[in-house]
Amino acid sequence: MNNIIEKDFIINEGALNNKSFAEFVFKNRNYIFTTKSSIPEDIKKESLEKRDTIIKYTSSDGAPQFALNGRRLGFLKNNIKIVDGSEQIAKLVTDIWTDINFNNTQNEGGVSFPAGKKPERLLKRIISLVTKPGDIVLDFFLGSATTAAVAHKMKRRYIGIEQMDYVKTISVPRLKNVVRKEQGGISRLNDVNWQGGGSFIYVELLELNQIYINKIQQISTKEELFSLLAEMKEKAMLDFKVDFDKLTTENSNFFSLSLNEKKGILIKSLDENQLYLSYSEMEDEQYALPESVKQFNYSFYEGGIQV
Repeated sequence: MNNIIEKDFIINEGALNNKSFAEFVFKNRNYIFTTKSSIPEDIKKESLEKRDTIIKYTSSDGAPQFALNGRRLGFLKNNIKIVDGSEQIAKLVTDIWTDINFNNTQNEGGVSFPAGKKPERLLKRIISLVTKPGDIVLDFFLGSATTAAVAHKMKRRYIGIEQMDYVKTISVPRLKNVVRKEQGGISRLNDVNWQGGGSFIYVELLELNQIYINKIQQISTKEELFSLLAEMKEKAMLDFKVDFDKLTTENSNFFSLSLNEKKGILIKSLDENQLYLSYSEMEDEQYALPESVKQFNYSFYEGGIQV
């Protein structure tokens, strides 16, 4: 048996960044060890009697084990696992994950998103645990599209939902980068080896009352307010509990309020269930939807469109 390095090593991620040190560690995996207290009592006794002598014994599962000075030797080789397609020193993953680095992830995917951005390696682990290629991954809060980007690279289908305007400047551009062979995040891992390709569809909900909320929020003058009042009376879908005509008469208290107070009341007078056009009302002639829009929606909701 080769000589054993008789010293406990503390091997951290920073040390392994030294190429020559990492090569030494992996090359000598069979000889680098730490000592552990878990050892059968009879073997412990024998080992203590034979000081500075390595004793070989067999564990209950038939695996060869070694003892020295009353302690079991835990060799580094047992902690080297294939992780993300390459050999790494790793521990069994529990429900506390401290092995994934969050540093410098704000620019992953070629887009900047300083707050709340998750590393692609984290999403890869989650998606790997609960899905297989071809499954659909749903993210109700798309954000910077990390989940969708990782799902795309892992050959999963995905649906992402986002209400913030940055979907156009961050989320969609990131997915375009993925299609174009973006090489950040998990792209270069052996089990991914991302080479680009694929496609995705970006769609928006058809606005109804949401149009008026947007207009109300942009009002800055009394003249704009009166103009919008007339339009809302004619076209907006109002809450049935609100008497809009009575509310906006010159004798009401409405006109004595501040501009911001008026805007708040106008928003509350809208039917919140009609912010967007419902699928069930798609064929209503008053909306005059193009046939292409109808066919896409039929395909998406009933035909299982490939996304």
